[in-house]
Amino acid sequence: MKIPSIVYNIGLVFILFIILTPGLLLSIPASNNEDKFSPYINFTSNEVTLTSSIVHSAVFCLLYFSISSLNFFKER
Repeated sequence: MKIPSIVYNIGLVFILFIILTPGLLLSIPASNNEDKFSPYINFTSNEVTLTSSIVHSAVFCLLYFSISSLNFFKER
């Protein structure tokens, strides 16, 4: 079964947006040192900073264009 390109792109953007929301699952760079796991990553911190938003948007763009260029599910 082939998935149309528009459905593939909408689904990919939706999933990446939810996963990479700053503060929801993780926050890069860390906004405080409460987690003690790493000075660079907080898990479920529920805090959003300008720096974390910029980093998450850069990661979003890199992942989106990397995954979309693989052509796994795109219609040919």
